[in-house]
Amino acid sequence: MYSIEKDINIKSKFGKYIYKETIYILIASLVIFQITKKLFINELFGEIYAWLGFIITFILTLPSKANPKKNIFNSLNFFLKRNNKTVKTIDKIFTLKKKNKNRTVKNSTLNYIDFLKFTDDGYIFSKTNTFIEILEIEGANLNNLTKNSAQNLIKKNQEFYVSYTEDIKLIYLKYYSNFNEEKQNLIEKIENEKDNFKKEILISKLKEFELTEKRKKNVYYICIFAKDKEELQENINQLHFSFPLKLKNISQKNKEDIYFKLNNMNSEF
Repeated sequence: MYSIEKDINIKSKFGKYIYKETIYILIASLVIFQITKKLFINELFGEIYAWLGFIITFILTLPSKANPKKNIFNSLNFFLKRNNKTVKTIDKIFTLKKKNKNRTVKNSTLNYIDFLKFTDDGYIFSKTNTFIEILEIEGANLNNLTKNSAQNLIKKNQEFYVSYTEDIKLIYLKYYSNFNEEKQNLIEKIENEKDNFKKEILISKLKEFELTEKRKKNVYYICIFAKDKEELQENINQLHFSFPLKLKNISQKNKEDIYFKLNNMNSEF
């Protein structure tokens, strides 16, 4: 068996440069120019037009020096269409237009989340007409409790999830603590304190706050939902009574940060 090159040119040639297809093109052009030359009133101009057109056609069918695999006509055509906008296929143009339609991005997260406002009581009011309260859960380390206390806490936790039927959401966040206010108060006390012993104690507390800020803090929250304020208050009271761990209120700023964090994980907390 013999390997056959894929790029073998099977066009029939007449001489070194002229192909069979070129002969057909030249004959067709000669006929066309001979017919159209009759449009000229002056016969001399008609003959010049016919032969000049035939010669130009013949030159365009010759191989291009810049691109030997193409003739001059195809090479010029490729040069004129080298701009990307003119060589894109219809399906590519359609795909590009479809992509451009989806490039519009809304500026604010508020367009996506259901947060509407805070009520006078500090509750979150959503766009779905739902009232929401967020409370912090004070955790308990089972290793620090006695065996009976740990078992009672686990049992109370189990009873709560069986008895409480309203919607809730448990939240776990991990973030760095912020003690700027506490540190500022300590700095003011240190500056006003004259007793060196007490001043050293205050400085050590300040260092403790600074070290604590460098460690991430695990914090747990619970979201409570209701259709109106009265129902929300009832659910909050029931949670304070039956929830196995102690719950405490948080500031409106913290509620806002937590709620936005839940709806957009890229937001800072």
